Amino acid sequence: MISTFNLILFFKTFLALNIIWQSLEHIVSVNTSPIYQSWSWKNVQLDFTAFPNLILFFIKPLFNDRFFIILQYCRLFGAVGCLFTPLNIYLPMILLIFNILTSFRFRGTYNGGSDFMTIVCLSALCGISYNHGQYEKLAMIYLGIHTLISYLKAGYVKVIQSEWRQGKALQLFLPLSRVSPSSINKYILKLNPTIHYTLCWFIIIWELSTFIVLFFDMTFVISYFTTALLFHLMIFKIYGLNRFFWSWLPAWAGIIYIVQLIHH
Repeated sequence: MISTFNLILFFKTFLALNIIWQSLEHIVSVNTSPIYQSWSWKNVQLDFTAFPNLILFFIKPLFNDRFFIILQYCRLFGAVGCLFTPLNIYLPMILLIFNILTSFRFRGTYNGGSDFMTIVCLSALCGISYNHGQYEKLAMIYLGIHTLISYLKAGYVKVIQSEWRQGKALQLFLPLSRVSPSSINKYILKLNPTIHYTLCWFIIIWELSTFIVLFFDMTFVISYFTTALLFHLMIFKIYGLNRFFWSWLPAWAGIIYIVQLIHH
């Protein structure tokens, strides 16, 4: 059994590392990646015409690259502070606000799922930090439920798509990878259709069945957790989507907490 203190320490540590990584990614790529120009104020201002001027006063600077970099440095320093200081309500709340503002820049879609999970994690950390006794339990359950639902939703989205049911998804999506073709990409593409079909259904069934960890002991849960890490590392290696690994890693603390709550 893992103590609640150690679970929260694991959660806080890897959440802070996740935000540090995201902040550095924005700082490094804001002047080089075309996606930031796509989400410039010139291109999106029509979407905000119904907003009051007072709201626009706070939103418009987010689309200025210089201000956006300052915001990312604030996130970076806040996450470093969260990493090395004891739990307190102020840093998680500030980081939550900074992350919401960052999402505004891309209307929540820069890397949708991982950004949303980061906000879920920060919301849970706010609850844990506010009152260790009264809200800690609710915050960890909230985190665990959101994490389980995220896998269930991912599996559901795949199972209703014919490309996944027919085992053709990997062949269709691998060429769209954001990274240069690697040896593993080429190897997967060369596999015969039966193996592609098996891999697609393995991913679907694994995501849809994640909730079964609630009915087993910690040995099984740790095995499932290890599989999840390998799955997210594979996504990182194949598609270059490192954020899914970093965002879901701390979130598993909530699942483990719920399992221990049920069985102990």
